[in-house]
Amino acid sequence: MNKSEWRKVALDGIQSYFEYKKKTSTANLENYLNNPSAIGEHGDLVSECVKLVEDIEHAESCLNLVSDLDQ
Repeated sequence: MNKSEWRKVALDGIQSYFEYKKKTSTANLENYLNNPSAIGEHGDLVSECVKLVEDIEHAESCLNLVSDLDQ
């Protein structure tokens, strides 16, 4: 594998990782916000939701950076 191919594979892997992080955090946030039974499992729902929002924002920021590096 040459340097260009390796770069593409590495960037694709990084992108996949942050897409996964964004999707799972979004799904969990939606579950907390729309499923009353999920609330009972967490005493501090607001803090959990804030953490998930931060995780989503971080993943989006990282995806933007990866996109910039891919150009």
